[in-house]
Amino acid sequence: MKPSDLLVEALREVDEAGITGELRATAFAKAVDLVAANHMQATASTKAGSGVAETQDPKATHSPDPLDRIVSRLAIGRDTASQIYYVDDEEVEIIVGQGKLAKKSGTATKQLALLVVAGRQAVGVDKDWTSVDRIRRWCEHYKRLDAPNFAAQIKGMSDLFSFRGSPMKRELRMTKPAWERATELIKELAG
Repeated sequence: MKPSDLLVEALREVDEAGITGELRATAFAKAVDLVAANHMQATASTKAGSGVAETQDPKATHSPDPLDRIVSRLAIGRDTASQIYYVDDEEVEIIVGQGKLAKKSGTATKQLALLVVAGRQAVGVDKDWTSVDRIRRWCEHYKRLDAPNFAAQIKGMSDLFSFRGSPMKRELRMTKPAWERATELIKELAG
């Protein structure tokens, strides 16, 4: 891979992530490192194998460390990410202190929805869509589940998420505004 190809691919990654402003330069530098590392890994695989490059897992286009994928996708520091997330065997856990979440169930539900969906999609556990059941479980865990109003709270986030599926099998996908809001929320909760 020529250096210019590496830079173009890194810039494409930053553009696709929708990172703007002050964070763009940092994100670009990190993307260059990740693209270079992936290229070196692919080259090593080719040399070690039969001479034919192996098909890479889509998750392998990012850092092998799941927490680094969150850091890269959300353009936050590793220390900040580690105050909110713990990733074990590709399972994303929310570890923010219960007292840091909003006291009102509806607001906390929205916070947890952003944290869960952003974390799972940044790591690649959920490629594009995250089940609402995942959010419900975390709301139960944090004792913020308002069951009669849960669906309405999630539906009220249509400015942040794309939706698909029936009300009983609803799935969410992050949008650019959702990524931006998730970054803000994580910084607030970790700060």
